[in-house]
Amino acid sequence: MAKRLVEGIAVETASGDVFADLGLPDVEKLKIKSGLAIEITRAVRKLGLTQEEAGRRMGIPQPKVSALLRGDFANLSERKLMDCLNRLGYDIEIKVKPAAEPVGHRTLAIAWSARGAPATPEPPAAPAVAPYPWEAPGVRDDVAKVFNLRLPEPYLLKLKHIAERTPDSMQQFCLGVLLPAIDARIAEPIDSTQR
Repeated sequence: MAKRLVEGIAVETASGDVFADLGLPDVEKLKIKSGLAIEITRAVRKLGLTQEEAGRRMGIPQPKVSALLRGDFANLSERKLMDCLNRLGYDIEIKVKPAAEPVGHRTLAIAWSARGAPATPEPPAAPAVAPYPWEAPGVRDDVAKVFNLRLPEPYLLKLKHIAERTPDSMQQFCLGVLLPAIDARIAEPIDSTQR
């Protein structure tokens, strides 16, 4: 790295390889692991997974996912990082060819899409995690859960009035109105910033 003075301050031009500039051992391995970690981070974000969901899908505990997403991949091998990408729906292809020099090199090549962004896989046909809580395995329509609804007194009296004059109970009337309203609202886009 070339050194020069800029306004009396010694400045050293970087080589473009942060690991080599820092003098770390096994630079090629670190470049490969960092590239894999970056792709894992992109995949987790694209799939919209929480750290816990990503951990279940990749087969690693949530604290390791947290560290990985912050760029700390020291506790994960190249093999484990590749396995994580496989479990997120990525294919890994290893290419071996004769080296031009007596000692070969390891590099990581990321496939890019026609739009100039990393190629991202289609989600697997059967995702390990349901996108919504009501689609999760084990959720059943025939199981009723209790939800207390607090109504202003005039509305409670109106509800009682309806129940006394129709074949429906108060609960049946509420379910008949509320369930279709919930389904209609879920079908609409929801802005998560409005809370």
